[in-house]
Amino acid sequence: MSVYAQRVNGSGDLLWNITNEEPCSAGSCVYMPQVVSDGAQGAIIAWGDDRGGEFYADLYAQRVEKYGLWGWPSARIASIVDVPGDQGGYVTLSFEASRLDRTSPPTVVTMYSVYRRNGASWELTALVDAEHMSSYSCVVPTVADWTVPAPYFQNFRILAEECYECPNGSWYSPIDSGLSIDNIAPAAPAGVTALQSITPPGLQLTWTPNGESDFLHYLVYRGVGELFIPDGTNLIAMPDDPEWFDAEWRWYSGYYYKLAAYDIHYNRSLFTLVSPGDVTGAETPPTPLVTCLRQNFPNPFNPATRISYDLAAGAHVSLCVYDVNGSLVRTLVDQSKEPGTFAATWDGENENGEIVASGVYFYRLKAGDFIETKRMILCK
Repeated sequence: MSVYAQRVNGSGDLLWNITNEEPCSAGSCVYMPQVVSDGAQGAIIAWGDDRGGEFYADLYAQRVEKYGLWGWPSARIASIVDVPGDQGGYVTLSFEASRLDRTSPPTVVTMYSVYRRNGASWELTALVDAEHMSSYSCVVPTVADWTVPAPYFQNFRILAEECYECPNGSWYSPIDSGLSIDNIAPAAPAGVTALQSITPPGLQLTWTPNGESDFLHYLVYRGVGELFIPDGTNLIAMPDDPEWFDAEWRWYSGYYYKLAAYDIHYNRSLFTLVSPGDVTGAETPPTPLVTCLRQNFPNPFNPATRISYDLAAGAHVSLCVYDVNGSLVRTLVDQSKEPGTFAATWDGENENGEIVASGVYFYRLKAGDFIETKRMILCK
């Protein structure tokens, strides 16, 4: 016994012109069929069925869609994934074919239309010919890319249709969503120049502008030593233009800079390093008027810090690091020097090359009759 269904209008006309599409053809004992609307102009039919044997009766159901075809004849989106290695704006949409994508009657799907939601409307973004395959895929554009903190998930749906000009034989797939990602970071700043200035004191950094369409701004980091790690603690500027004037730079500072470009999709370029040896300029620093010891930078520090000092006159210089007990940890300088501005770097190691513990340390400068001590903190 089989279950058959037909749709009839108010005048008694048959609306489903189909054959051999019965909801159930198991040949078993079918009893008490019931029908309810599926909410999409079709119906869901349920019935009792003893196909498992007289003592194994069970309930079965089948959907009949608005054109009288059983099941769900639409295509089904299988996946929506980002196209890798691009600037965003595209995804690869894969979908399972409609079960009517076949050469035999009653219905032949000849075309798939891919629609993308844009606000309250749906836009046609791609057409895929039905070639009687089990699945298809195509690359389609998105309205926007992934962003933080609100990722933009793009909605898509597939329209399976008998032909592009015949909208009466068509079935929409369930809606699914995915997102595109800008996978390409901007180019690192190039053509960097570092020009020192005495008046006003500081360092002028300039570089070649980036040309990416999604460029946002630059990042300027400053540290001690070329191995310093750029992070939020040493980020000193985020300029929109390819230049920055560091008013804190001095000849004795020994600063290193790392520059990067940043785009609107939160991609950061590789870093461009600017070292003290890259600094140019015709001006020369004046001879210091007084001898002094400057505060180390950075402070607190990890793993290294820079200690600068001025000599108004030539002298034998001793620059040493001590622990809180007054014990010598490391001698950084022990030699005669001419007048000028100088700097030494302490890498957190003792005289034996061993890494010392975190804590408070002191550094003392002796230059002729001049003696001064300052405090610094090593944090790990």
